[in-house]
Amino acid sequence: MQKSKVYPWYFVLGSVLIYTVLSVVPGIIGIGYSFTDWSAYSPDLHFVGFRNFLEVFSENNDYLRYITNTVWFTIITTIAKTGLGLLFAVALSRNIKWKNFHRGILYLPSILPILVTGLVFTSILNPKTGFLNEFFRAVGLDFLANKWLVDPKLAFGSVMAVDIWRGVGYIMTLLIAGILAIPDIYYEAAAIDGANAWQRF
Repeated sequence: MQKSKVYPWYFVLGSVLIYTVLSVVPGIIGIGYSFTDWSAYSPDLHFVGFRNFLEVFSENNDYLRYITNTVWFTIITTIAKTGLGLLFAVALSRNIKWKNFHRGILYLPSILPILVTGLVFTSILNPKTGFLNEFFRAVGLDFLANKWLVDPKLAFGSVMAVDIWRGVGYIMTLLIAGILAIPDIYYEAAAIDGANAWQRF
């Protein structure tokens, strides 16, 4: 009896250890650093108490602008990911060729680590050697080559586009699961009642 109670822990122990090492421990260390003057550019570290928090809410700080940008970022990317995810889910829940392949391609970005995604798109959007600007120059569209991550007018949109690209596949997968869970009898009944495609949707 005792052995049967302990055995299930073997299944979650690895995940718990990985989560603890990669999330919990760095989080605790980050909280500790927030009470110091540590900087990545300097090895010196001194305890400063709540000084960093007071500076965030001081009159000379742009924390309100940061909060506003975060709110807009969340709203826009959530709407975009949900809308595109629904569009892809409806299209790929039908009996079309290569649907599993397309599902996999769209879902792939969501399983990439954030660090990898950041490094890849930092390289792609590099204003001098990035693939995107090099492509525009190669096809004679030099005027479209921009400083995507440097220009304040473009950086916000560029980061949102990357976040949408990374998250839309996950939303699509959830919606496909929901769509496929709906019994066909409801669609058949709606069609018999004369409902059009939009009404059945």
